[in-house]
Amino acid sequence: MWNTLPSFAPLFLTLPEEVYRIEPRDGGNLDIMMLTRRREVLTTDLARYKLYAPLVECVDYDTFFKRWQQSAGWDIVHRPHLWAALEHVHPVPLSNLRRVQMWQVFHDCGDQPSLQPFYEWFEPSYIFLGASMEIVELGLLYDSVTTAPLQEISEEAAVDDQNIVLLLKALAASPRLSKLHFGLKIQLPETSAAFSDALGSLVGLVDVTIDVEAINARAWRHLSSLHTLRSLSCRASSPDLSMADARPTTPTSFAPFPSLTDLHLFGAISLDMCTLLFGTISSARLSRIRLYSDVATGTHAARRASFKALTVVIAAHPAARSLRTICIGTGLDGTRPPWIYVPDPVALPAGVLEPLTTLSQLTHLELAGDEYAAIDDTVVAGMAKAWPEIVTLSLCPCGIPRPDTGDHRTSVTVAGLAPFANHAHLEGLNIALADIDASTLPPMLSRRRVDDSGTLAPPLILGVGNAWIDERAEREFAVSVSTLFPRLAVIRHLWVHPAHLPVPEGQNPDVAAVQLPRWNGICRLVSGISRIRVQERNWRRKVSEELMEY
Repeated sequence: MWNTLPSFAPLFLTLPEEVYRIEPRDGGNLDIMMLTRRREVLTTDLARYKLYAPLVECVDYDTFFKRWQQSAGWDIVHRPHLWAALEHVHPVPLSNLRRVQMWQVFHDCGDQPSLQPFYEWFEPSYIFLGASMEIVELGLLYDSVTTAPLQEISEEAAVDDQNIVLLLKALAASPRLSKLHFGLKIQLPETSAAFSDALGSLVGLVDVTIDVEAINARAWRHLSSLHTLRSLSCRASSPDLSMADARPTTPTSFAPFPSLTDLHLFGAISLDMCTLLFGTISSARLSRIRLYSDVATGTHAARRASFKALTVVIAAHPAARSLRTICIGTGLDGTRPPWIYVPDPVALPAGVLEPLTTLSQLTHLELAGDEYAAIDDTVVAGMAKAWPEIVTLSLCPCGIPRPDTGDHRTSVTVAGLAPFANHAHLEGLNIALADIDASTLPPMLSRRRVDDSGTLAPPLILGVGNAWIDERAEREFAVSVSTLFPRLAVIRHLWVHPAHLPVPEGQNPDVAAVQLPRWNGICRLVSGISRIRVQERNWRRKVSEELMEY
């Protein structure tokens, strides 16, 4: 029972009952027990705490949140003065505590009593952390009901800043810490320096995720020296990570990031800075890189040049033979929903992505920002040949303004997708198609193709961008792509109704209102055909099993 706790709160229940008072509160779907102090905590009150403390090995807030989501949860909330009373008697840390997963929200409740049962401050949980910590996942968020910025809440901000700094100092004293995920969604004056200090004391880190305002050059330099580090995900900004500061102080003394296998950079960092930082990584074992830049400024030509420079560096990197996953994009950390149109997307011609075709072992390639691939059938055929193990290929994350004019238009036809038809591992194919009418659907695609993929083969999702389709070609298109890809289960398009979202510049709202129901109808047709395919595969499997019995 005590091995894994949903929070640190049950430890307070080991104190004598005369120390605290339990006040039930109504938290909606959550039953709240509010603990308040009756009297000061004495050293003699810690007898039961000392008995149970060595039993605690894990504090996992997921346990609490899962119960909350099932509307049968509970939580213990304690007022700050109760924490202060316990801290005053210096309780011994949890000597066997190895893992903490904690997501804490500071609620500025203002005058809204309905939120009073929830946390209004950050717990000083550092008093429980000992030298046995191995895995720490902390998320500290600020949720203000009022419009006042945190800087105006001076007293609370000072207390919270001090608590977080002391928490980071406690983590720095954990020599066995190997996994550190730290997210801080607010700006606090002293936290950035304290975080860099804490990192500088940790030499055995293997897995690091840093989602603070921005990692600074000192922290980056320390992480680059760790031979143990395998996975790094961090928010960064170009001003805070100038190459002069981020490079090791003694470049010849060690190879930066010698063992890294997974790199994720995001935030207000330019694509050019991503290229420079990636180029300093020496590890030949990198298998996954995700580079998301919030910075999307400059002319289209300049942005294409930056993208091309990055793909050239990736292709020439020592890890080129081990890379399996590449995700690159600009805008919103790569998290923008696919149905949100980009006002000014950048068309990437074939030459920009061409360096990546040398990575024959690639399994995932995704454009996740304001760019789309403006290519043709010949280029698609080359990609299919270059990446025989591809699982996901997404080259059109954003809507293309219409009319699609200029030198970088997309001209991929349905028949042009045929080279990917025999890729057994393919699960996602997202390529902007050219406009579709009956003449662009070759008759050969209407012939039924034998589905020999087997019942265990994964379903396929096909993205088509926002191609215009003629009304007379709807059914034929659905049949053609389902024949070409027997595992096809879902069609995804980027048409939106003008009444729901702003229509992109250059797109006729009347065209969007017509195309949306057409593509929705195609999606339903493909879904129906997919269900028939599944039934056929199950029938063939059953017949095969019956024949084997004879």
